[in-house]
Amino acid sequence: MKKLLLPLALVATTGCDEIFGDTVCTASAEPAVVVEVVDADTDDAITDAIVWVQDGEFVDTLDFNEGLAAGAHERPGTYDVHVEAEGYAPWSQEDVVVRDGECHVRTRELTAELVAE
Repeated sequence: MKKLLLPLALVATTGCDEIFGDTVCTASAEPAVVVEVVDADTDDAITDAIVWVQDGEFVDTLDFNEGLAAGAHERPGTYDVHVEAEGYAPWSQEDVVVRDGECHVRTRELTAELVAE
């Protein structure tokens, strides 16, 4: 009976999380791409930019949260990342590869340094 109690106790403490071997995976949805958008000269955050990623026909506009744009949740792929903001030249980075991890995608973090026009 003791052998059964430990696994049940572990499952009960993890809620909806899944257990794979020694790894406990959370039930959260992690972004494939996170972009910090800043002014290239001042390093000030720009949070009113439009940020989107594209992988073939898939397109996702990223949501800003705490100054970071994040999206394409739990979706591996090869993305072209685009950023536009009023008063700045457009910024992009091609072929950003996001791979599957053990539990979630391996999030790619980028910094888009926008140049004022």
